[in-house]
Amino acid sequence: MARFFGICSVVSVVLFGVSVVYGLMGLTNHMLWGLVSAIFAASLHCLVFAIFTGSGKDTRLLVEDLSLNQEYVKRTKAFKREVFPPALYAIFFLLILTTLGGAASNASLRWLPWAHGIWAVFTIYYNIKTFLLEYKSIGINSAILRDLNENAG
Repeated sequence: MARFFGICSVVSVVLFGVSVVYGLMGLTNHMLWGLVSAIFAASLHCLVFAIFTGSGKDTRLLVEDLSLNQEYVKRTKAFKREVFPPALYAIFFLLILTTLGGAASNASLRWLPWAHGIWAVFTIYYNIKTFLLEYKSIGINSAILRDLNENAG
């Protein structure tokens, strides 16, 4: 799962890059690429929610059923607490970015394109930082689940 997430994160960063280049060049497809990159990145963050929610529930049920060490449950919950807030903020920042982009393309206010550009830099940086945190956490969580499965079997 970590490899899949890592590849998708790289694709997401490339999509961000294409969107930025199109925006700086003033090409008409910038809005399309921006929406595609925002939806793809938000979907990745939602995938992380699903991974940790599902694995946490499965871990808890398996530990309870087989009377295993409760430490497994504590460790998976710790990842959820560590990863969920940044992922949620990343999605929120993407929503603000796309809203600013839509406003900049339809309004005559000269400051809106600048606000959109500055917010884009911040949002892309924050998403990359969050992708790295999520990738690391998914890898460690996968190792915990492998260990749990070995002890359960």
